[in-house]
Amino acid sequence: MPANMRPSDLRAATLSLGGRVASGELPDTRGDRIETFIASLGGKLVERVLIDMDQGEMHRQLCRLADEGVADLVFTTGSVGIAAHDIAADVVGQVIDFHVPGMADAMRAHSIQRDPLCMLSRYVVGVRGATLIATLPGKIEDLADILELLRPVLPDAVRDLRTRAPRGAPAG
Repeated sequence: MPANMRPSDLRAATLSLGGRVASGELPDTRGDRIETFIASLGGKLVERVLIDMDQGEMHRQLCRLADEGVADLVFTTGSVGIAAHDIAADVVGQVIDFHVPGMADAMRAHSIQRDPLCMLSRYVVGVRGATLIATLPGKIEDLADILELLRPVLPDAVRDLRTRAPRGAPAG
């Protein structure tokens, strides 16, 4: 953790996609895994959002989490493939101000080593205001693997983003 950032300052939110999770039929194990991971960084999971495959709702929730300064990091889980119902990459691509291609490229390259089908994954990492938003896989073992890949860079990313004004806030 960078010297000027206390571990307890790191705030994360999850947005888990899937009808069975959103309806409560299945537990949000992906959110649980992210919460454990964020705690291991000394941070806190401040909000969980569970939604069905609804582009409009996903768009609204991502904008709210970033624009209202709810979280430094927002992780979406699931829906990163190429099927018609896989909406995460498209929606995140619409809401971000700019891409962070090195992180998405690293995620894809790392995943392909475990499973060649990951070539079909559409990981997107970008920034909206002062919030880093990343699409993560839905399979829990792939999710855990990607989180560990991101571990060394997340504190520095949050530190750097804190120099940016959130959307709607006066610059400087």
